[in-house]
Amino acid sequence: MQPQFTIASAVYNVDRYLSDFFASLVSQSFGFRNLEVILVDDGSTDGSLDSCRAFAADHENVRVLTQENQGQGAARNAGIAASSGEWITFVDPDDVLDEHYFQRVSAVMDRPDAADAVLFAGHTIMWDEATDARTDRHPNAFRFRNGSSIVDLEGKPNFVHGQAPLTFFRLDRVREHDVEFDDRLRTRFEDGKFVSEYLLTASRPVVGLVADAYYYYRQRADGSSSVQGARSDARTYEQVAKHGYLPLLGAADDRFGRVPRWLQALIAYDLLWLFKVEGRDGAAGRSLPRDVLDAFLDEVAATMEYLEPESVLGSDIVGFPLDDRWALAHAFRKGPIASGVIADAIDDDRDLVRLRYRYTGPRPVERILSRGVEVAPHHATDRTLSYFGRVLAHERTAWVPADGTTRVDLDGTQQTISPEETTWSPYKFRPDQERSLVEERNELTPPKFRVDFGIVALVRQSLGRAIRAVIRSMQKSSLSDTAVSLELRAPWNRKKYFDAWALIDREWDANDSAEEFYRWLRANRPEVNAWFMLSKDSPDWERLRTDGFRMVAYGSRQYRLLMIMAAELVSSHADAPIVNPFGKRYGRPRWRFTFLQHGVIKGDLSTWLNPKPIDTIVTSTPDEYRYLSGKGPYRFSTREVRLTGMPRFDALLRKSAEVSPDAVRDILIAPTWRKYLAGSLEVRSQRHGHFSGFMDSEFARAWRSLLTDPTLLELARRHDRRLVFLPHPNLSHYLPEFDLPNEIEVLQYGGLDIQEVVARSCAMITDYSSIAFNLALLGRPSVYFQFDDERYWAEHTERRGYFDYSRDGFGPVTFEAASTIEHLRELLEGNDSKYVERTRAAFPHRDGRNSERVYDAIIAAGRAIPFQVASEPFVPEA
Repeated sequence: MQPQFTIASAVYNVDRYLSDFFASLVSQSFGFRNLEVILVDDGSTDGSLDSCRAFAADHENVRVLTQENQGQGAARNAGIAASSGEWITFVDPDDVLDEHYFQRVSAVMDRPDAADAVLFAGHTIMWDEATDARTDRHPNAFRFRNGSSIVDLEGKPNFVHGQAPLTFFRLDRVREHDVEFDDRLRTRFEDGKFVSEYLLTASRPVVGLVADAYYYYRQRADGSSSVQGARSDARTYEQVAKHGYLPLLGAADDRFGRVPRWLQALIAYDLLWLFKVEGRDGAAGRSLPRDVLDAFLDEVAATMEYLEPESVLGSDIVGFPLDDRWALAHAFRKGPIASGVIADAIDDDRDLVRLRYRYTGPRPVERILSRGVEVAPHHATDRTLSYFGRVLAHERTAWVPADGTTRVDLDGTQQTISPEETTWSPYKFRPDQERSLVEERNELTPPKFRVDFGIVALVRQSLGRAIRAVIRSMQKSSLSDTAVSLELRAPWNRKKYFDAWALIDREWDANDSAEEFYRWLRANRPEVNAWFMLSKDSPDWERLRTDGFRMVAYGSRQYRLLMIMAAELVSSHADAPIVNPFGKRYGRPRWRFTFLQHGVIKGDLSTWLNPKPIDTIVTSTPDEYRYLSGKGPYRFSTREVRLTGMPRFDALLRKSAEVSPDAVRDILIAPTWRKYLAGSLEVRSQRHGHFSGFMDSEFARAWRSLLTDPTLLELARRHDRRLVFLPHPNLSHYLPEFDLPNEIEVLQYGGLDIQEVVARSCAMITDYSSIAFNLALLGRPSVYFQFDDERYWAEHTERRGYFDYSRDGFGPVTFEAASTIEHLRELLEGNDSKYVERTRAAFPHRDGRNSERVYDAIIAAGRAIPFQVASEPFVPEA
């Protein structure tokens, strides 16, 4: 008797997962013996084949095939040839199935309205192996919101999917039309092509979606799956468009005279995933050969000739950034293209409205009129949208007067101006404000309004209204939030925190620019209601409290009150615990954020920094200022970027002046870390575990060779210098294995005053550390030991930026330990004039007044009222 279902699974080195897989098959309520199971071992080198044979020996409905390693596609094709079921599916053997999986699929197949369906699909549930959490958060989850359904993809093209493991195909149709997996697609879209070729054989693409047939997709904790590694694999870019997209599109166009919308949606979805991850970290553009990327982009251009721009711009299967969708939709079309103009933010303090538009090619000729008079933007920047090492599009941002009708012409054509809510802007329209934007004759008359602060609103209330508000709050909030809402109404809390300045370095330590800026405020602007935030268990807490700092414990109830009522947030860090500690719990903050920075930006960190709600960002060198505020990868303009210098540089200059010249005798050796060296993360920690092969890595061998070289030790003795090793915290596991000479002093982060270390250092050896800028401020050189230059830039979070180490660095660049020591010798002997001159040119401000300039920048931002105390309460939103 013909079985209803055949499972054909390609098996390759998954022995550790097979017991879970087999158990989920045997437990099927449909009846395991009613299934045909074909396991195709693709040349496994672990125990997979033995496990498969042992399973087959116990079950007569299981067969095992073997072949030399040819890839997943070839193994599945072998399974197709050996199958006999009515329907075939390709469950991956590292995943598992719900016990009712086949029973529920069969039930939907038997429905009267399913007669025309040519394939059926289960419901993907994400299974995080590390935590064992199972969540319904796959991008295709929306297809099951209304339960199981029969869908014609012509009407709902976004319901298409390209996952063969959870899909059921009619075996006779597969064989009749010679549908096979393309074994040239080894990294991605192998399933997508098979599903698409199968659907193209049907006159109508009708599919059955089974909501309660749960397929548990394992996300491997070690990141070893082919899907997880595909984006950095050159084969993805050599194969996916050439052998995947283009043959499908050509075949569809030949058969139907058009490309079905469902196929456009599937290919747009797959391409946008590549664009999304590349736009986020640029890994492919930095690591793959230029000829591979150029060929891929040419094939993308050919692909886009088949896809309508709307199929890309309207891709709603997952939340792809608009930048990525717009660049893919338009960058490959002929001629320059500009988007419509968006007015998406108001700076009410400066009477400015922000206009934005995207464009390809040269920037359009731009003409902006305010009240009929042509005006130049107060602040403007052009951000590049780069993918795979090529600039594909740009975003223009211009802040223009908001006190009258605004009109924009691009290349002589008047543009429609519309408001748009964004996810990254610190200034957002309220719904009522959006409705009040009146457009007449394509002209925008922006209203004057204050920024909506979300959680709190300044209102006047009677006692009775206040009590009713508290009751509503208690009905809708947690007990903790209710307590906060009560305390917000207390006059003593309003007097204490309203319009305060909240300063913080990091939640667990201080000794950075925020601490120095607080000291300056206390000494020079005592009228500012400033508070310093820090975890109470930090080793810096007692030091600062004893020194007279007004402290608020990070995470405490007082911290919440301060963060709700503060007018300014000032920090040397911009991570989520600083700028978004509550998530969406309390709505939009009312403070303005000044980012003091932790170090001088020298590269492209735009994907990390652009989404931050930054009102003022501090820079320290003219080149850094121009890079962040001018044309390039950053969203900022001269409106946000200020050339002030970091406050902690004031402290460094002060501490350096206190050190006698004879005491400046340390040679600081400070390597940075490498992502490729990371072992497994310790539980609930950012510290990495011990990596057994670390000392055999190029990184460890290079630095150990330098640190233990007798020539380096002799050079230090001859010049009466002390060698000081400051390893990255992740190196702490391995220090005993370095077996360092006794002459080298090892320092550890944590309670260490880096400024004092720098003040006593006459020179530095590093690879890429920004600490070199600290030495440069004092006019002291560095040697950059960059033995792994290509790999570092291919894999590091930071991309190359304006700073070229050979052209702009404060010392020579070397690639071997011997040459590093030789160049250090030249610097110690006084042959450093070229590099000392570079240090002088880099820092225009060495006057100890950086904090003063930062204060002026915050005041200039417009909303600072540091000494005004409110007489009205702040009340949380219900």
